[in-house]
Amino acid sequence: MKKGRKARKITLDGEVITRNEVKQILENTVGNNHKQKRELPGNDTQVTVTAECVEKINTSENQSNNLINKNQGHEEVIKNEESRRSLKRKRHALLLKEKQLKSVLTNQQRSLNYLSLWKHHKSKWKFEKLRQVWLQQNMYDISKVPDNFFIILLEYFTQSKGKVKDAIVEKAVSIVEEEQLANADSCDKMKLIRARTVVQNLGV
Repeated sequence: MKKGRKARKITLDGEVITRNEVKQILENTVGNNHKQKRELPGNDTQVTVTAECVEKINTSENQSNNLINKNQGHEEVIKNEESRRSLKRKRHALLLKEKQLKSVLTNQQRSLNYLSLWKHHKSKWKFEKLRQVWLQQNMYDISKVPDNFFIILLEYFTQSKGKVKDAIVEKAVSIVEEEQLANADSCDKMKLIRARTVVQNLGV
């Protein structure tokens, strides 16, 4: 009969323990470590994933908000540019209108002065084709050629000769015919009176 092998003894922290006891301690330690590894990583991983998700969501929201703010800012810039362009166009149109009005008034004043100078200061008067054309084109408009100047204008064109006088009479005759065919409400009575006066004075 073989004698049983004696259990080897090991000293751990001053205590003498057998090899079997050491093995048991190691198994228990390893088992506990496995349990901790199985439990802790799961919880740690869950927390880590949740934090990453929250961070990604927050980042995505921030990017979205930044994009929205950027688009809103871009839209405001476009609106401001359109407003500035609209104001610029309006100012340009207003300046153009004022310039045209100023030109009309200047031509009117110069033409009436030309006619007045012909009547009252013939020694200083000098023929100007441009002034005569303006008077001829606007002689039926009372807002441009007032009545006191129209009388002088009749005298001026009475002394005209050739094609100018003939063209004036022809125009006056056509105005009389047109106004007579028009309704009483739409008829320009002042224009009709002037046209008849021209025919009577220049058509002889």
